[in-house]
Amino acid sequence: MKDSKKQKITKQHISEQQRIKEAEERQNLIFKADSFLPSIGTDKYLDEKLEKIELRSGKVISLREVTDFLTQSPQDYYVMFIPEFYKQIFRLNGWKGDITQRPHVVAVWTLELIYSRFPKSILPAIQILNPFTDFGIRMFKHFQFLNADGKIMLAGFINDAIKLMSACDTWYEFRLKYGKQYNLPVQLKML
Repeated sequence: MKDSKKQKITKQHISEQQRIKEAEERQNLIFKADSFLPSIGTDKYLDEKLEKIELRSGKVISLREVTDFLTQSPQDYYVMFIPEFYKQIFRLNGWKGDITQRPHVVAVWTLELIYSRFPKSILPAIQILNPFTDFGIRMFKHFQFLNADGKIMLAGFINDAIKLMSACDTWYEFRLKYGKQYNLPVQLKML
């Protein structure tokens, strides 16, 4: 009697194990179906192809480039553009006064000189992450959306600009040299 009970339990155990194994195989067929397809038809392949985003302006940006330098949410604020950067701008333009009270054109020049040195898709992505408020100002500083690698590059760009500014006597001379050195467009003076 014990033997027949033992055989019955063993048979039940084996059939239970077979049912579990078959259920696992069915689940694998459902949840891991992509592994049976050629790589060109997988969601991963399509995701990589769709990583490019076309902005309203017509520019195409790559998510991979963007994620190399940016974060999705703003980081804590701390001073990135050291006072020397603005002192040099004021000196080269012959401006007197408080460097914390800067004309709007300084913001435009900062975008042209510093942020334009990042890959072309970075500035449009930052502008999407940091839109204008109702009052025409931005809630955060652009650099607050840079990750650690982006901030290191930004600090290098700022130092490059300061070094070249300190070697120049006029804003125009600086713009010509900076544009030539970093392959940036420069508006030539009209005679």
